[in-house]
Amino acid sequence: MKFSRRRFIKVGGICIFLALCESGRGEETVWQVTADPGGNGGCTFTAIDSITGHMFTDSDMSRSMFRSNNKGDSWRPIANPITGTPFWVAGDPKEPFTIYMNQLGASAESSGIWRSTDDGDTWVQICQSNRFGKNNSSGIVDPENAKTIYATAADRGVLRSVDGGVSWRDWSAGLPKEKLKNAYPFAHKLKIDENGAERVFYPMNLGLYEASTTDGNWRLAPGLPASVCSDVAACGESCIYAVFPGSGLYISRDDGETWQKQSNGLEGKSIIRVAATHDRPDIVYVSTAGEIGDVGRQAIYGSRDYGSRFEILSDAKFHEGMNWVPNYRQEEGVSARELFVDPHDPLTVYVIRGMKSTDGGRTWRHYGMKEVSPDRWEGTGLPLLTEYRAVFDPNRRNFVWLGYSDTGLMLSEDGGETVNDPRITHSRGEVNQLAYWRDRLVPVSASCVSMAVDPDLSTTVYGSISGKTMAIGAGERGGMVIKTVDDGWNWIPIYEKNGLGDGIVRGIVIDPSSPVHDRTVYVASFSKGVYKSIDDGKTFRSTTSSALLGGNTRLMGLQMASSDPQTLYLAVGGSNGIRPLYMGPDSYPMVKPGMYGGVFRTGDGGRSWEKCNKTREIPSVQDVAIDPTNPKIVYAAAYSENYLVPEGSPHPEWRQGGVFRSIDGGDTWERVFASPNDTVKGKGEVQGICINPVDPDILYIAVENFGIYGTYDSGKTWQLVGQASMDRLQRRFHSIEINPHDPAEVWVAHFGTGFSKGIDYRARKIMEGRFLSANFIRDPGFEEFGRGGPYPAWKVGEPPVPAGGKPVVSASAFAKGGHYSLWFNLTPAYPAAPSTIPGEVEEKRLEDEGLLPGKGRRSRGETESWVQQKINPYFTTLMRGQRVALEMDVFIAKGSPSRPEAFLSEARDYNVQWVDVQTYLSDVRSALGISASAMKGKWYHVKSIGSVTERAEYLTLTVSGVGAGSSPVEAYVDNVRVSLVP
Repeated sequence: MKFSRRRFIKVGGICIFLALCESGRGEETVWQVTADPGGNGGCTFTAIDSITGHMFTDSDMSRSMFRSNNKGDSWRPIANPITGTPFWVAGDPKEPFTIYMNQLGASAESSGIWRSTDDGDTWVQICQSNRFGKNNSSGIVDPENAKTIYATAADRGVLRSVDGGVSWRDWSAGLPKEKLKNAYPFAHKLKIDENGAERVFYPMNLGLYEASTTDGNWRLAPGLPASVCSDVAACGESCIYAVFPGSGLYISRDDGETWQKQSNGLEGKSIIRVAATHDRPDIVYVSTAGEIGDVGRQAIYGSRDYGSRFEILSDAKFHEGMNWVPNYRQEEGVSARELFVDPHDPLTVYVIRGMKSTDGGRTWRHYGMKEVSPDRWEGTGLPLLTEYRAVFDPNRRNFVWLGYSDTGLMLSEDGGETVNDPRITHSRGEVNQLAYWRDRLVPVSASCVSMAVDPDLSTTVYGSISGKTMAIGAGERGGMVIKTVDDGWNWIPIYEKNGLGDGIVRGIVIDPSSPVHDRTVYVASFSKGVYKSIDDGKTFRSTTSSALLGGNTRLMGLQMASSDPQTLYLAVGGSNGIRPLYMGPDSYPMVKPGMYGGVFRTGDGGRSWEKCNKTREIPSVQDVAIDPTNPKIVYAAAYSENYLVPEGSPHPEWRQGGVFRSIDGGDTWERVFASPNDTVKGKGEVQGICINPVDPDILYIAVENFGIYGTYDSGKTWQLVGQASMDRLQRRFHSIEINPHDPAEVWVAHFGTGFSKGIDYRARKIMEGRFLSANFIRDPGFEEFGRGGPYPAWKVGEPPVPAGGKPVVSASAFAKGGHYSLWFNLTPAYPAAPSTIPGEVEEKRLEDEGLLPGKGRRSRGETESWVQQKINPYFTTLMRGQRVALEMDVFIAKGSPSRPEAFLSEARDYNVQWVDVQTYLSDVRSALGISASAMKGKWYHVKSIGSVTERAEYLTLTVSGVGAGSSPVEAYVDNVRVSLVP
């Protein structure tokens, strides 16, 4: 392996070596942000380095950091490889690229002050401590002496270091720490006087406190109100600004000796933030939270004459006129919580939620996202949304449905390069109104936790819309299901009137063996249970009783066995909730010690359920994954559990989290991955699991604080996948998925910093070695078809069977040794049977209803009969742009040997099928130069060569035995094969 860079990170006395590898085929996986509509989420802090002007921020969902070197136009992740949440970043005013960070680590050992001398590319812990403040905390470096650093403390006091952050002492003399409390988000931030007065300011709920750097004694700044002070800006020219939400903006032009209240244009406004540069203190910006006592109307104001006169720059009434355009969430997103200005350019001003102005607030634009075409967005590398899941369209290689918290359901039509405006946004009010949710759901949230795409009809999609928790005010306010049949343009609500309980929908599953326009659909509802519909989602009924679940209705996930649609597995969680997982037992439906979760199974399509893990408890199951070839092999991803397993339990091992494997349908379990617990990185929890759809030996798990682990031997051994790049991303996850069109492509939903995807080159090499020369047809000898299951790979089309007749298409143990062959048997009773061709069926229906003139050609029907198989999406990918061979064995017992035929067809768009290659028995007859009668009673091998185009979205293999108006025939087909031509 070729190393391009080496990094050493010291944690206390621990040195950690990281090797960043060059990405390339067969080398290290590189995780990259994808499906990023950009910005518009919360953050814990934002900072601009006073020397470089580089920007730093993070997600309010913790454990992340991003940096921009070009005023927010693009961003890159630079999270500390030693997992933790940064709460402030401060730049050295003398040394460019030297920055300090206060981190709450995943362990006590990784908490404290970290320093980087390369702009955040690497970090060294210089002080291990939990003494520092977290929310609303701050740190500053003295511009005259870079060895002196000030920081707010966890007890709301102040700490000072005079040795560059290595050691700290209390510096809180005179501060009434016991009376301090958070007044406004992003307030309580230390500022240093830039006028050379050697003074530190501390705005707080009691007023503006100041302390001389020489004596460290804090006092209330004279001449100012003894009330909430939310921000201060000390600039050049002895100019200082201070804002008081209850009384307004104050300015001092003599370095704080005297103060004057400025009110021009701001009368009655609740001002909470102020920003100005050192060199141009005459240009000042403030943000307001609306009228005093009202935080509903937030706005930005600006002045170019030291605050003597302000003009409005943007608020809820002025967005369009000032180029503050709505974003993909259909929100303008003015936020007064944070306001800051470029230290080198007083006309470049920023507010959180990703808006900036480069002309002093005259016009605004998004800096965390951009609209590349109408209703299509792409990010700039600053994804601050909270993600739940990515679901791939099995029929269109680049279509991915995306579930977000708050933002709801979105769609990417180009594999994650851009994201479409969430069409549900436009219909959300209509959906909620139809579902009597208008006043219940919209003010709370519009989160999408789960989705399902119809495997044959991709324009039909089910999704969920819900709140975040089940404990919001009066009523449950859980969620509902929404359905579209036109690719997302219009949505139908499915809720209590349809028999579905009011709960957060954690899983939606469509039975692929059910009729396309009359699907069987399953829904797993957190706090309610599993529901089933047999009429395409029109009505639902509960399939799980409270007695079955033992009162624990914390449903976490539902999966169907792809080899047997009657078999489903249900994951039931433990004391930790669903958003975020660390929310404890009181935040969701009540559970008590002993109310274990676990894995539940049905083998009869939900008519009956049973708890699988009978020999041992797995109390907090988060997710399950089922072997695609064997429904009895199942994996369970479990959180550690302390609450439900009481002290003194004879089974302390039940508290252990990790990955559990069963090979007997869940009767017995073996732990194949133990949740890691590292002194420095902290505790790791498995938060998601997925299994390769074509090679079940390959699985991936997302492990909190650590990253993505993969196994290539069914869980015997595990290794981190793409550790170097994942270490710079947020290692807090919700789910992990595999792209069925390219199973080497793995997607991760980070809980707060977007989706990322990576190519596992080892998995790609394994799959190519196994499948490049393989037969792409499932059940090519019709053995499963002949035995009636468990799930026939073939779909059958045949005319109705007349009274006393036999099916036209079936399987017969014709070959020696009892092996099955496909049997086409057209008797004299069938020539008058109705057509099975969909177009002909629809035409006859319209004629029968008098909606179309009859053609009088119904005396002899068309008895088309066939079996059909949709090719696995990955195999379609392998065949795209390649030459392929189509083969089969044919035996004619009776009738003309012109049929059977086989053909491989491709869908280049959603509806049209194009034939790539076809083969007939008559081709062999021509080649051999024999008569048709001479071919009866013998097996013949038929083979043809064709090509699949690059435009192919999916492929279908059809074997047709009897054509339109055929005379009686009896024929057998076996050993169907589709493969690449070497």
